[in-house]
Amino acid sequence: MKLLSILRWTVLLALTATVIFLAIRFKNSPEASTHKIQQALVTEIKPAMELCTVEFIEDVPIKAHIGTRHIFARTTLSGFISFDLDSAATRMKGDTIIVTLPPETVEIHESTLPGSYEVIDTWNEKLLGSTRFTTAEENDIKRKVIDNFRRKIYAKGYVRQARADAAATLSQMLSAMSASPVEISDPAPGGYFKP
Repeated sequence: MKLLSILRWTVLLALTATVIFLAIRFKNSPEASTHKIQQALVTEIKPAMELCTVEFIEDVPIKAHIGTRHIFARTTLSGFISFDLDSAATRMKGDTIIVTLPPETVEIHESTLPGSYEVIDTWNEKLLGSTRFTTAEENDIKRKVIDNFRRKIYAKGYVRQARADAAATLSQMLSAMSASPVEISDPAPGGYFKP
């Protein structure tokens, strides 16, 4: 619930900032024909898409083993869901502006804040076996945790929600700035994740 609240506030702030930016920009520009304004709207989508970024931070438990050695830990993962601006397709069809929502980019990183990674317990199934993990082994475990978390983001619908919010933001922003109808096309509402 907390993540969805953060998603909604981020999208709302992005929408507000974009509308204010574009309103000031078009208000201060000299008179232009409707055609030129529509072209400007189409080219102004990329900065708006940069604002359609959803950030997240979450504590994730780690339970893993290598051979007979086991580890239980906690790590904080942070990242964002944004959109690939280079593949944002915009075009005019008659008097309608059509925007195709591009593939999302999901970046996940281990937090670097102090205390963001904590080993709670390590043990070995053998009575006198070593309970130590090398840094390389811990990094491999963390990499797997990040991969699992990426699947979780898609499975829980965070990406679906981010795409829906981005489409709504763009539609509202462009509709407010243009007399032309705006159509947002989302070819993959669930995202482009391929396991």
